[in-house]
Amino acid sequence: GTAPLTVQFTDESTGNPTSWTWEYSTGGGWIEFSTSKDPSHTFTSTGTYSIRLTATNDGGSNTITRSDYIIVTPYPPTEDCITLSPGWNFISVPRSLEDGSNTAAIFSNVNTQGRSILLYDSQIGKWQVLNQTSKIKPLDGIWIYSQNTISIDLHYKSGGAQVPPSKQLYEGWNAIGFSSTVPVTARDTLITVSPKWGQVLGWNAEEQKYDTAIIRGGSGAFSDTREMIPMRGYWIAMTEPGVLYALS
Repeated sequence: GTAPLTVQFTDESTGNPTSWTWEYSTGGGWIEFSTSKDPSHTFTSTGTYSIRLTATNDGGSNTITRSDYIIVTPYPPTEDCITLSPGWNFISVPRSLEDGSNTAAIFSNVNTQGRSILLYDSQIGKWQVLNQTSKIKPLDGIWIYSQNTISIDLHYKSGGAQVPPSKQLYEGWNAIGFSSTVPVTARDTLITVSPKWGQVLGWNAEEQKYDTAIIRGGSGAFSDTREMIPMRGYWIAMTEPGVLYALS
């Protein structure tokens, strides 16, 4: 697993031992890390660890060794972050997140003051409450409240080419995410659902109010050549159903 890696150990010795010595080694000497029966230990450094347990009772002691038993790898470097402002934030992730870093648990350090993290299901017209295991996906617009300014680290999925995410949109208002790490015009962002969309509405978290609407075919302040912004969520009004595809 990735560092820091917490491992729960369980003693299965027979003979009713009364004391235990747990040790690890990365190729040098042995280092004691616990004298409990069933300890938990967090490995903060990368490497391959051998584990040794010595269990003792009135009749003596016995030692068992597991070579190269635990492998701790570096945690993927932070590739991006979402900065939350005090109050409500309408956010999204621009790319698929790495397994293990792709659930609402990434918001665990956010003080929401008891408010739910919300996703709007436009198919049934109801809000969905996200929990720690809920997947965070590109093209989803998420509402989250924060008491303070805080940054959320993002770790993108690595590997080769991937199928671009897509999202089914329905007639009426839909909450969507923006799928690029750089600003792109609304016209280009929404080309896969054109001409089925009518307007897009963003949220300014710093000012706690909605931006001026972007209107398809609009001009001036309403022009669809205005850019959509990475990490933000948007409301999009659809005149009929369509499938929105990610930009990347």
